[in-house]
Amino acid sequence: MSSSTNEPSGGGGHEEASAPPHPHSNPYAEQGYQGQSYQNQSYQGPPPGENQYQQHPQQYWPQPGYYPPAYGQPVYMIPPSAPRNLSITSLVLGAASIIGFSFFLVPQVLAVIFGHLALKREPQGRGMAIGGLVMGYICIAGWLAVVAVYAMIIGMALNTSEISDSYNT
Repeated sequence: MSSSTNEPSGGGGHEEASAPPHPHSNPYAEQGYQGQSYQNQSYQGPPPGENQYQQHPQQYWPQPGYYPPAYGQPVYMIPPSAPRNLSITSLVLGAASIIGFSFFLVPQVLAVIFGHLALKREPQGRGMAIGGLVMGYICIAGWLAVVAVYAMIIGMALNTSEISDSYNT
């Protein structure tokens, strides 16, 4: 009978149980790291018989950049941002007007209305409100220009038909 029961065989000198290193210690200082070159060495994996899926203890440290205030110092809270619903609506309707090539008049008018309301009620969303206003007014101007061109074409067509009728009589 063998004397080993549930012991890994062929450990290769790994009989000593070592404690995990201290989290703030330098592992290279203990081994005397001199900057050796590891170019010709290859990783062979864990020694035979050892658990290759060894669990390491989790180290719970605060996230980088987070430092809780010292005792007695005031804690400054960032206030929640105010809603910018009107500004966002104006910007989206202005963009929809440009994407729709000013075909419909409703999004342009609503972009202008919501933009003016947002300028009065939401100072934090001023940039989005101005963007929606600019796109809304540009699309309204484009829509009016298209209507004016159609009106001129229709007027010229009606005018030419009257002239051609007078020549035929």
